Amino acid sequence: MGAIQGPGSSQWSCCHEHGQCQGFVSRKFFEQAIDVLEAKTEEFIGEGEHRFKRLDIINHLRNAIHPSSVLNSSISHHPHQPTGYVADKLAEIFGSTKALNQVYSANGHHLFLLLKGILEREDVGPKSAKSSDEDANDAFDITNRTKTFYLQVHGKDLNGLLGGSSGPVALVSEVNYADLNGRPMDNAFWTQPYKKIVYGKGEILVSLVKLPGVGVHEISHMVTQQTAGTELNEDKHPTGLNYTEDAGGLNEANSDQASLAEDQRTNNQTDPKKANWEIGKGAFKGYPDLCLRNAADPGTADTPYGPDIQKGYANYEDWRNEANKVDPHQSSAVGLKWYHDAAIGIYKLNGKPTWETVEKIRMAALPWCPPDTTYPDYAGNTVQRVKALFSDDHEPVTDAVVKAWDGVGVQISV
Repeated sequence: MGAIQGPGSSQWSCCHEHGQCQGFVSRKFFEQAIDVLEAKTEEFIGEGEHRFKRLDIINHLRNAIHPSSVLNSSISHHPHQPTGYVADKLAEIFGSTKALNQVYSANGHHLFLLLKGILEREDVGPKSAKSSDEDANDAFDITNRTKTFYLQVHGKDLNGLLGGSSGPVALVSEVNYADLNGRPMDNAFWTQPYKKIVYGKGEILVSLVKLPGVGVHEISHMVTQQTAGTELNEDKHPTGLNYTEDAGGLNEANSDQASLAEDQRTNNQTDPKKANWEIGKGAFKGYPDLCLRNAADPGTADTPYGPDIQKGYANYEDWRNEANKVDPHQSSAVGLKWYHDAAIGIYKLNGKPTWETVEKIRMAALPWCPPDTTYPDYAGNTVQRVKALFSDDHEPVTDAVVKAWDGVGVQISV
């Protein structure tokens, strides 16, 4: 998630037609960090170049969860399209209509999401060369990495997926985005209404565009929204997943799972027992070894800003009766732990890496999920997809998938 923002939403959250979504860093984390810092008495926190005034950071974090409205308007297209010199000049400013990867910069401003900022780089024309803005180059490379991953692993063209029946459209990134006070935003999010990923520069966090997994996570929210439910409608129209209760946790989990599989594949980590399962590692300034979430052991990713918000949420039985009160970044712990355990279980059977096994199961299940899918329903969908994916050894693979679900307290609904 997370990651879709729209009219009437807050800085950290996002909205789409199926509910509320949050950024890569959840509101629950920010609320907890404020409580932890308010309980301290020191004037400063951190060390060296990452030493901050405690009250300044508290105010900064409060601003990160302050409700704000964004421009709610539509774009009308003039019936006569510009040509020649005028079209060329417009392309220099706004980008080419033929581009499939575009990066804009907010230059440290808090812009209405309808606006894109200044074009820094795209994959066609004069702006195809590297930008002087390194964050823009990082965003450009992350988008290409994500596109390559989905094409080579899942056979999905993300530009075509996003454009739908209208045809391929550009994947747009916006970097150097600020909060309401013009300070560097400590988050990243995907906005479905405006079809772009937005990266903050970071104050207590690093610029999240420096962590490729963040971009893969956010773009994967688009993949989820454009893929879920397509097999449930005759016209193959996607329904997406809600951002509440079980579906919200699955929404977040799918994005984290994709980022983990992409990272393992890029770094040739073929044995899931030895692979990286940490999400957002290096996000905290001054603490390069800390992460936001840990799929191998949810609830153990403590930070100076408080304990891991997933602590106590890795077993479905512990919270399923109060699912409407659980943050999606907490309930995603069930999906993350299942994904980790299933990857290892299947590897023991056939020696195949995560991206060739449980990652394919994850994606194959999404088209059969209604927007309000539950963990038991989703688990049933994963089991049903195994036979088509693993025709030669589907029975032991099914057993490994079921065992992993049992391990997180999910009783499969078939």
